[in-house]
Amino acid sequence: MLKTYEPSSIEEIANFLGAATEPVVFDSSVPSHPFALPIKASCLLSLKNYRGVIEHDVSDQVVVVRAGTLLSELQTELGKQGQCLPFAQLDPHQATATSTFDTSLVDAIAFNLPHPLHRQCGSWRDWIIGVRLVQSDGTIAKCGSKAVKNVAGYDVQRLMIGARNSLGLVAEVTFKTFPLKGLPNSGVQVSSDHLGKAPTWIQRVQPSDFESAVQAGGRNLTAFDYASSTLWATTRPNEGLKRFPGDWILRSNAETKNLEFADPTVVRLIKRTKELFDPTNKLNPGAMGIV
Repeated sequence: MLKTYEPSSIEEIANFLGAATEPVVFDSSVPSHPFALPIKASCLLSLKNYRGVIEHDVSDQVVVVRAGTLLSELQTELGKQGQCLPFAQLDPHQATATSTFDTSLVDAIAFNLPHPLHRQCGSWRDWIIGVRLVQSDGTIAKCGSKAVKNVAGYDVQRLMIGARNSLGLVAEVTFKTFPLKGLPNSGVQVSSDHLGKAPTWIQRVQPSDFESAVQAGGRNLTAFDYASSTLWATTRPNEGLKRFPGDWILRSNAETKNLEFADPTVVRLIKRTKELFDPTNKLNPGAMGIV
């Protein structure tokens, strides 16, 4: 059984990680993420007590928030000022069809899953302009700033997006927000056969293959998006949709099959990055499919 720690400040997070001598897994909002890989760890660090907006500059459309905050909580607070993050801002049926659950910000950033407004409004990589990051030795590092146009230094915060918390723990995030009145229509098509069901398969194909992929998906599809050539589907265990050249997929509860890197250069770069940011392999070891 994992030993659980639930800090309520960034200093407590830093002290815990700095003192930890065993592998640590992060869990901020749900018992297990459906698209996560299995991780062997002795300690669990939860951010469920580290939530809330720290600062919101309405005129500059910039918000600083603790990463344990649920996406719905942040959207509610931003909505009071006519702002939002342009992530799956759809009617409830469409949001259900394309969202796995109401995730925390730290998990959303860690997995960087496709969403219905990806093509029109970008993703986490486009909205995050700064983070406060806790490294494996307990060091608190600041990356980026509150300025939307910032050219100083490296964009280390972007390296954390999609890294599955294996390089460091994003504790606080600075976003540039989006006006609710300017939110475009998504254009996502939703199947009435799967309303209320979370997708177990996410696939992005080349635009030239999209029509064929939709036809091949048939009644398994929960939703599909022409703008980004993305499909969401509900499939049986160990089954999936037709594959196409150059596509990529995520499968629920597929363990290491979700991340299979064939290019040795990519493997080498991932390993080297992990060595630089987490030399003791303490943070979510194996989360990227490479040990």
